[in-house]
Amino acid sequence: MDAPRQDWLATMRADEQAFFEFLEASGKLQLDDAHRAHLEEVCFRPRVGELALKKRVLAVDQIAQVLAAQAGTTRRFGELAVDLGFLKEGDVVQLLEQQRLYRPPLSWAIVESGLMSAEKLWHERVHFEQHEGSAGGLR
Repeated sequence: MDAPRQDWLATMRADEQAFFEFLEASGKLQLDDAHRAHLEEVCFRPRVGELALKKRVLAVDQIAQVLAAQAGTTRRFGELAVDLGFLKEGDVVQLLEQQRLYRPPLSWAIVESGLMSAEKLWHERVHFEQHEGSAGGLR
């Protein structure tokens, strides 16, 4: 398994990871397709700067300064905000956690990308839970 895919799987909750591995093993979904859907899903989560403004930990002019410093680099918004003295590392950790919580579930991305219908995905989830329950995995 390549490193980006392994890193992506590691970000999932254990039950979510097991479900998508079950789908791949049963030939219902390729994890590479699910990974592409995940990359599209990332577009729907709020940006760190938006969350910082909403939480009132940064002002608009500070966000503009961070974005100006970010232009032409590959550095992350939070990293630059810390370097500029606008945020502490703990603030960035909290904002990233908030960002993660706003992330739509991967199942939503699977359906939205057309890889599987909502009905089929629900059916497969039920089948997975029955399979895992009989194997002693889910209670």
